[in-house]
Amino acid sequence: MEGSSFIWMCWLLWVWSTFFLEKSNKRFYLATISLLLIALIPVEIELFSVKLNMAIIFIFILLCYLMRTIRLLKLLYMLGISICIAMACISFQLFSLYDPVVLFIDIRYYLSAFSILLAAFVFGRFSHKLSTCIMGIVIGEFFWGITSYTFFSVGQIGRLFIFDVVFYSALFLLSLYGFKQCALFINRILTLWLKSRHWIEEERFSNTQSAKSTIKGQVAKG
Repeated sequence: MEGSSFIWMCWLLWVWSTFFLEKSNKRFYLATISLLLIALIPVEIELFSVKLNMAIIFIFILLCYLMRTIRLLKLLYMLGISICIAMACISFQLFSLYDPVVLFIDIRYYLSAFSILLAAFVFGRFSHKLSTCIMGIVIGEFFWGITSYTFFSVGQIGRLFIFDVVFYSALFLLSLYGFKQCALFINRILTLWLKSRHWIEEERFSNTQSAKSTIKGQVAKG
């Protein structure tokens, strides 16, 4: 079922935030956002023969709110990458529409791969990469709705499989981030171990030297 992966992610996020996090604003916001996404996914409104999913609108507004504190130049750069992601997604969808032979695997994996590769050009925090990736997918869905309405007189913004694209992209980026943090942690542990070993060897060497000096002094006195 299209969109099921995204819905399961929202449910798991709600369970984790409700039962495993301590009471805080972060817990409240995560639980509320998860429930709102689950509730809004089936809700659609029709505007000029274009079906508009309310969940995609909510994600777009949420991303705009989260990105409000980013510096203007950085924000423009992220917006440029997002538009590139959107153009890549819509171009591939149009290409696969007229030549479906290129689809060796599910189109959701293709779109996720394009989004992740282009989001990798965003420098700085992991949250900036993730926000840019999801924003690009959302903007691409808006473009697709307008394009499909122009060519076929019927459009839809917020198709269910796009939520799966968001889920796969976020999951892969989170996995890379987790792997990076694990590598940094292991490197830190190894560095501390090597330093402690080097310190122990230096301590042994200094003790040996002092013992030799003591013995020489006793021999000289004798």
